Amino acid sequence: MSTPSDADVARAIHARIQQSAGALRVSKSTLNGRVSSHTIPSSIPFSNMIAFQKIAIGERCGERTFLGSIQGELVLSVNTGYSKPESSGRKKRGADTTSEEADRAIAKIKKSGEDAMVVSNGSYAVAKDTISDMLKLKGASGEPVLESWAVSLRRPGEYGAALSESGRPSLVIAMRLAGGIAIPLSTIYTAVKTCKDGLVTVSTDSVNKDFDLPMTEQCREAHDRGQKSLLLLASVPYVEDASAESAAPSSK
Repeated sequence: MSTPSDADVARAIHARIQQSAGALRVSKSTLNGRVSSHTIPSSIPFSNMIAFQKIAIGERCGERTFLGSIQGELVLSVNTGYSKPESSGRKKRGADTTSEEADRAIAKIKKSGEDAMVVSNGSYAVAKDTISDMLKLKGASGEPVLESWAVSLRRPGEYGAALSESGRPSLVIAMRLAGGIAIPLSTIYTAVKTCKDGLVTVSTDSVNKDFDLPMTEQCREAHDRGQKSLLLLASVPYVEDASAESAAPSSK
């Protein structure tokens, strides 16, 4: 019995993704070699992105999924032939400062007023971890993809804030990612999995001006040529802090 070729495997996975991805509102699907690409609306909620990743995990391709923009369109893809680039031992890695950068941003929010005092320590911790992971994002070949980022405090009803019956303000993380680069979806999925409310878009016209993050000169030139950057917004959920009673050591 002959084993299926790499091309056969790619075709089979592409067909199954097409059958499973109806809820993602895919407008066009193409198979180029071993890359199964799916063009989606210019703005998608995290739930769509997470659903696509779960489909890929079911196909044992969870580490071979990508998000990016091609000619101004938002695209999810699976590259069955992808393997992570080997890190070169020749280049000296700089110190990882992502945790410190996240700490500074959160500390600034905490000092911003009364609304900041309502946010739980648990929510601040989730925000810090999410920011730290997002700051580590690289392209499929290790390219830098982060253009700019910000974290802000939003009240219910304000753009980007999660719905809240309690009226509590929430933290919203915003990041601009370079267009034209395949970004491993698995790393984005890991970074935002706690933040179920959020969106990814290439349509800046549909986003509140408060989140019009700056572009680098290179990003602006690409944007003007139709290669749109990605804007990611993640709403940090309210995480209840452990009560002082439950946190206290037992006297028994």
